[in-house]
Amino acid sequence: INTDAKFQVFLKQVNSSLVDSNMLVRCVTLSLDRFESQVDVKVAEVLSECRLLAYISQVPTQMSFLFRLINIIHVQTLTQENVSCLNTSLVILMLARRKERLPLYLRLLQRMEHSKK
Repeated sequence: INTDAKFQVFLKQVNSSLVDSNMLVRCVTLSLDRFESQVDVKVAEVLSECRLLAYISQVPTQMSFLFRLINIIHVQTLTQENVSCLNTSLVILMLARRKERLPLYLRLLQRMEHSKK
């Protein structure tokens, strides 16, 4: 994905089918966390050059994914795919807690919920 246009097409696909792409979101989120904990110069270079990692590292992006993943889940229609979305949501929240951002994420989720209703 070497151009902005291609990256936008890729993001559109990921966002348009979040149930199908939630494992990718989880993998990238976990990879980002792992890379951020490293002090290696090569890892820092990857972080600075990778569009996807830069995109996922933004709090508004994480909040958008988190909010949509949570709202995909309905107790009446639990499926393996929905549970996978729940797991991805939990990973994002657990990493936020580890970084002492959980209160912020929960407040933002609450605001997003209120703005949607």
